Amino acid sequence: MKFFLLLFVLIPVSSFAYDFKVLSWNVYMLPKPIKNSMQKTRSGIIPGQISQSDHDLIFMQEAFMKSFRNKMRDGLAKTHPHTYYLKNNRFPIPVFGSGLFVLSKFPLRLIDHIYYTSCASADCLASKGAAMIEITLPDNQLIQVVNTHLQATVGAGRIRMKQLGQIHRMLLRNKKENVPQFLIGDLNIDIHQPEFQMGLNLLGMNYAQLTGPILNTGGRPNECFKSGSTLDWIDHMWFDNYSITSSEMRVRLFEFQRRGKTCPLSDHHAIEASFHFEDV
Repeated sequence: MKFFLLLFVLIPVSSFAYDFKVLSWNVYMLPKPIKNSMQKTRSGIIPGQISQSDHDLIFMQEAFMKSFRNKMRDGLAKTHPHTYYLKNNRFPIPVFGSGLFVLSKFPLRLIDHIYYTSCASADCLASKGAAMIEITLPDNQLIQVVNTHLQATVGAGRIRMKQLGQIHRMLLRNKKENVPQFLIGDLNIDIHQPEFQMGLNLLGMNYAQLTGPILNTGGRPNECFKSGSTLDWIDHMWFDNYSITSSEMRVRLFEFQRRGKTCPLSDHHAIEASFHFEDV
């Protein structure tokens, strides 16, 4: 009896293992007359296409239009009943909210948020910031995810690093033992820029490697509405190193047909990743 008891103690037992699938997407829902990008048409199509996917967590950027967010909530109410939107922090300037929208299959709650103290050009018209969400996965496992959209424009690396510094302080003050932390969104930092590694070092994080035939996420050119043309990988999923045994990220295409043309549903590609965790 003592032998079997000792053997049980010596053998490591995994207390849980879990997987979840994440989608992140800059949906380019800036209102008219700021942009004219077939918003009404795209708003009617996006919820239906996403509802056919199997993502557990959905993080959106540039979801500025309330009508679009309402359609997303209604279209995914049965599968993703838990939502959050980071609203405008003041009015009349900045004019717009944050554009940061979250939909989840699992219960979530806002645990912290920030608004960036540094910005430049058109970004100052939005309440750019970061929302830190705590999500309860099956078996009551918690994860903490920051959804954000950093400063745009080439040459604004100093501003983005200041914004990442604000995120870093928020991550530190909310850190819990055995709770993984993620930073997800449109970071406007291409992997080939020096600030990419600088940001990872600052936050003490790793990143999900983009794989597959498409290795860029931003500036998707098209014939249906005006968009950028710089093919950079600027949308990312970063994470700390707590018990992550696998992570894989790919571009997820969302398109529709119009007048014989294949139209994208945003000027950015969506990205999706599956994460696997084991706690031993």
